[in-house]
Amino acid sequence: MLLTFDLDGVVMKNPFSTGVFPAVTGLIGQASGLSHGEIMKLIIGEAKSRMGLGNMVAAYDWDDIVNLVAGSLGYREPIDVAALVRQHCTPEHIFAYPEVAETLAHLKTTPHPLLVLTNGFRKYQLPVLEALGIAGFFDAIYTPEVNGRAKPEPEFFLEPRVHYPGLHLHIGDTIIHDIWGANEAGAKSIWIYHDLPESIAGLPLKERAEHPMMSSLVAEGIARDLNAAAYPSVTVAGAMPDYVIKTFGELIPLLSLLQMCENRQIDRGSGP
Repeated sequence: MLLTFDLDGVVMKNPFSTGVFPAVTGLIGQASGLSHGEIMKLIIGEAKSRMGLGNMVAAYDWDDIVNLVAGSLGYREPIDVAALVRQHCTPEHIFAYPEVAETLAHLKTTPHPLLVLTNGFRKYQLPVLEALGIAGFFDAIYTPEVNGRAKPEPEFFLEPRVHYPGLHLHIGDTIIHDIWGANEAGAKSIWIYHDLPESIAGLPLKERAEHPMMSSLVAEGIARDLNAAAYPSVTVAGAMPDYVIKTFGELIPLLSLLQMCENRQIDRGSGP
């Protein structure tokens, strides 16, 4: 089984919200007099505009976006966002989610390839993974500026299968970019939802996705997207996850369950 992982909100918390963007807006604010919120509205607005135009790779180029906004507001010095990421890879700004290191360490002992499938550019994501000591668990990292695509484009999900054939499982926390994108590409989608209601979390893993509340939770997930309007073809039915987990560690029993099901199918297929 091929396992692909989103990073932010699944494996780790990056330093953008608490470190990088406040540093950026502090610099730009000196020239413009605008507040953090006002500058961030312009930065996010530019990213959303690029998504709306279908420029998916450019929508995640924070160096280009930040410097474009800075220039429009009169700040002329170059801002190195990647350098700010490295500067803020400190415990007050980044962390790995609970059970991530031990779960990845266990999965690394299995035959399953472990790949990163992230919309964050490599220069923003790899320093965080390295600082957290978990970069070595992954066999490959797929990013938009290298691969020319971004989630939820199906081609971004399909590309790793050229090198890693077999059943593809994608683990992510966003409904449109991870779950709907994986579904559209024919992968099995695993939604990690840290705030999963106990009425669902208490169910066996194989039953959670069928709970009556899932449709409303998925609809809420679509509404939370940065720019849901850029994906008019998304529907709740099309964005339903195949499986739902609350903690990263639940991947281990879920994969055991899926492996058992796969083995049974093979046994049936080889029978008379």
